[in-house]
Amino acid sequence: VTFFTDLLGRTAGPVALFAIGASLAGRRISDGLKEVSLVVACKLAVAPLVVAAAMAAILGGGERAVVGVLLAALPVGGNYYLVAENSGYSGARASSAILISTVLGVASFSATAAWIAG
Repeated sequence: VTFFTDLLGRTAGPVALFAIGASLAGRRISDGLKEVSLVVACKLAVAPLVVAAAMAAILGGGERAVVGVLLAALPVGGNYYLVAENSGYSGARASSAILISTVLGVASFSATAAWIAG
């Protein structure tokens, strides 16, 4: 049982990435771009600002607040695809959001880190 669960745990990440990539195959990223753009903008711009305000109000700043804001500034994760697929939302659009936010996230995460550093 231990061997099987360890094996299953090690394969979950690559299988999820394969499923996300497969949902993008043969599809134009421009399909549903309005929805995808809204998701990406909320995740990369709005979420860090909301978390920064909440962390400042609750913790008053500090290292924990910085970690929270930086985590909020990360691109859309693979869980978004899984939730989208299970709830009937377009997995292909979720995959597009992951791809676009990852590409744009390089600049937005760096900008967020620079903003925090002052």
